[in-house]
Amino acid sequence: MSGLSLSLLGSPRVERNGLLITISRRKAIALLVYLAVTGRTHQRDALAALLWPEMDQSAARSALRRHLWALGKALGGAVKADQETAGLGDEAIWLDVAAFRGLLAACRTHGHPEMVVCERCLEKLSRAADLYHDDFLAGFTLSGCPEFDEWQFFQTEGLRRDCADLLARLVRVYSARHDFERAISHTRRWLALDPLQEHVHRQLMQLYDWSGQRNAGLRQYELCKQRLEEELGVRPEATTTWLYEAIRAGNRQPLPIAAQEQPDVQYARSSDHYIAYQVYGDAPPSLVWIAGFVTHLEHAWAEPGLVHFRNRLAACSRLVLFDKRGRGLSDRVARPPTALEMVGDTLAVMDAAGVQRGVLLGTSEGGGIAAQFAAAYPERVAALILYGAFVKGTRSADYPWAPPASFWDQWQKKMVESWGQPQALEVFAPSLAGDRHFRRWWAEFLRMGVSPGDLASLIEIQRHLDVRHALAEIEAPTLVLHRRGDRAVPVGSGRYLAAHIRNARYVELEGIDHFWWVGDANSLLAEIENFLRKSLQSS
Repeated sequence: MSGLSLSLLGSPRVERNGLLITISRRKAIALLVYLAVTGRTHQRDALAALLWPEMDQSAARSALRRHLWALGKALGGAVKADQETAGLGDEAIWLDVAAFRGLLAACRTHGHPEMVVCERCLEKLSRAADLYHDDFLAGFTLSGCPEFDEWQFFQTEGLRRDCADLLARLVRVYSARHDFERAISHTRRWLALDPLQEHVHRQLMQLYDWSGQRNAGLRQYELCKQRLEEELGVRPEATTTWLYEAIRAGNRQPLPIAAQEQPDVQYARSSDHYIAYQVYGDAPPSLVWIAGFVTHLEHAWAEPGLVHFRNRLAACSRLVLFDKRGRGLSDRVARPPTALEMVGDTLAVMDAAGVQRGVLLGTSEGGGIAAQFAAAYPERVAALILYGAFVKGTRSADYPWAPPASFWDQWQKKMVESWGQPQALEVFAPSLAGDRHFRRWWAEFLRMGVSPGDLASLIEIQRHLDVRHALAEIEAPTLVLHRRGDRAVPVGSGRYLAAHIRNARYVELEGIDHFWWVGDANSLLAEIENFLRKSLQSS
């Protein structure tokens, strides 16, 4: 690399044409770093106060003048200063921090959702990861300069978060490609940034097991347990312990699926509309999933937790997924479809996918549609599974678990005005409401799933939904699952379903998340898997 280069990811290092430049004064180094990273000129008084806060103005400016002279001499005239301002001159300076941030910015503006990683983005992310040798100015401190210390701290934390995000993306890509050696290497770096991130420990445990390093996966659990107990005084989450027990018992989890290997999108014709669907897995029975509020078949594969949930289901069923009318990749609509029309769309998908008799899985809003389908077409339903489901959208005296009528107008206004943001995660997934990766994915998922103009019609579907009459007509064996602390759909709704459906088995789970793949997803999956096995045995 020719010219002047400045490496700050790690111990600061200055080179010209590949030769090291030694700068003996620490405050001269700090001054250079500050000018280079901020990328602009500064008032001399501000720089003097930043680096010599203990001195009066005259003495601080004098100290600044000496350091600027020394810096200019060492760098061969790269410093540009006049009586009032100072900065770096017009000479091109390569800065690793700028290069790192530039590579990440190029991926964010590459014309596809940020959670997708194409080959060009993969190359950029790998180069960015190679640049991050260590934290910003690792080992470099200044005594008696609190303002500079604060600036350095926030630079360090921001760059560390960016590095964690890019490593998470690389882990996801290489895991999906079953390149577990690279995935493990990136996960270890990711974990080194914050050894108390339990979900990263879990990721590493899983990768070790997938790569055949079972004992390493078990040791990683013990390390995670030790870290959490020593630093936080807590025990591992139930999901982490469940994974440990599964690895110890030799119950290997399904391998991840690559985005480019996701099932083909196909279309079923329902009346005058086309419904997008995918079929994933080939084990009996066929499991037809009627999902909730907003869906997007393709972008769902960008969320690792949701992919893991689907992998588990596809390992024990032939999983049929589809975007409901007006959402995702399916046809948009001029008016809100009725519950019966959505039942018809489900039937069209089952016919197109060759499902003569299958198990229905209805989650959230999809639970009401699944219930009405089971009542209308008993010959097509071998069993019914409802999770976090509701069958009436607006509160009444005999159904007090739904929101009141006044809620819907306020909700619609709020959602439309702020559409494009990670809406209502504190309700749907409080466990991940502060997770940057998850918030970004959810915002993209919503934007791709439905536009603000179409959103109002989807809210109308929920507002006017009432299929309580169908519950008494359901003949199929039914499993009703609900989390006790669900903030989106109160647990009373699940109890109501179980009480009004014959042959219903009710399981109340711990947790506050409405999203099925967030929180203790393994307990939920275990109930579904056991139910599917029993359904298959009895069919």
